[in-house]
Amino acid sequence: MIIALSGSQGSGKTTLLEELAKRNYNVIGRKTSRSVLEDWGMTLQEVYDDHKLMMAFQDEIYDRKLADEQDVLLSNELWLTDRSYIDILGYTVMVLGSDIRYGDWLQAYHDKCIMTEYFYHHRIYVPRLNISVEHDGCRSVCPVYGNAIDNVMRGFHMGVLPAKLTELGTSNLTERIIEIKNLIGEIT
Repeated sequence: MIIALSGSQGSGKTTLLEELAKRNYNVIGRKTSRSVLEDWGMTLQEVYDDHKLMMAFQDEIYDRKLADEQDVLLSNELWLTDRSYIDILGYTVMVLGSDIRYGDWLQAYHDKCIMTEYFYHHRIYVPRLNISVEHDGCRSVCPVYGNAIDNVMRGFHMGVLPAKLTELGTSNLTERIIEIKNLIGEIT
């Protein structure tokens, strides 16, 4: 059983997963985009500058995420994962969505991400916080972009299994942990 923590950059997903891991929850936490960039020896800007490379990058992220989650997909144990397929779809749409040359590819990518989203037992949407995003070469530090991607992801989530989606209602870390623990108790 997998529950995905979803949300834009700067929402606190990684912090939440680290805290939950300290409380002995099973966590799948690889930073997939960072691992791809490291393996490829490239920067995100280099990938974004070549749309065909961007498509290969997004396909690789999808494949690695699927491989990371495959082993626990049918497990009776509860696992928490960083990001959902809607997250990776949201970033892809924000980069390639306006380029009509990639419409067919983007539609196929959309369809497979949405289909795979159904694998999750539940999804927890972590709303964006009004904090500065660390410049790490993988995340935009622009608040306008952060708000836009937050809206894109929330919109996709609302269109896919809204009954299996819970949005956290607080920005306080302790209260977020309590909300998640209570939700897990209801689900399991």
